Amino acid sequence: MHERYAFMQSMQFDKLLCNSCNSRDICVRGLVERNLPGYAIGGLAGGEDKDSFWRVVAQCTAGLPEDKPRYVMGVGYPLDIVVCSALGADMYDCVYPTRTARFGSALVPEGVLKLKQNAMATDERPIDPSCPCMVCKNYTRAYLHCLVTKDPMGSQLLSYHNLSFMARLSRDLHMSILEGRFPEFVRGFLRVQFPKGDVPKWVHNAMEVAGIDISECCTPTNCQHDAMEAAGVDISEFCPPTRCP
Repeated sequence: MHERYAFMQSMQFDKLLCNSCNSRDICVRGLVERNLPGYAIGGLAGGEDKDSFWRVVAQCTAGLPEDKPRYVMGVGYPLDIVVCSALGADMYDCVYPTRTARFGSALVPEGVLKLKQNAMATDERPIDPSCPCMVCKNYTRAYLHCLVTKDPMGSQLLSYHNLSFMARLSRDLHMSILEGRFPEFVRGFLRVQFPKGDVPKWVHNAMEVAGIDISECCTPTNCQHDAMEAAGVDISEFCPPTRCP
């Protein structure tokens, strides 16, 4: 246990206590009583389903003081960071930006760009035309495609870009909070990530708890389905099972 943070290890603790939500609340209250300088929420990046993931984050942050850092360990996907920030978390760490670079993938506002794909071999554009990083200013997708399939330098350049992307995402997210426009930031982020309006149901549920209206980012079909579900009307027989991933 780090001397500066209280660590709430959720997975093993909950298995022993039959996944009791009450036991987690007891844990949170006990740690808050110790008046610690910060709190780490762990055990939430091991492949659990997203619905459980966001609910645990929401439950923990709701009981932790707002004037202390709330650190969610192992969270690195851009979407997860935006959702957890909406739920009250402050800090994150993860190897995702560099790990995905080693697999030849670059982070872009729309999601992930896979440089190993054959289509990249003749693409003379930068990874992201809007990115000011050194990699996007000096290298094309085609050149990076050649590197990631033959030279370790490719993963190094992609790591540089991915870390730059995450730094800009974090900065923009932080500034939107300071300037009182975080809901607009979230909606803009989701519109780019899900241009077809197919925002995952777990994200919709998390934003509802966070008090952020993202209905304009969802397709009419999704919004109508959610309205019927909220009203207790089962329309599953009329909807395809893959409506929300």
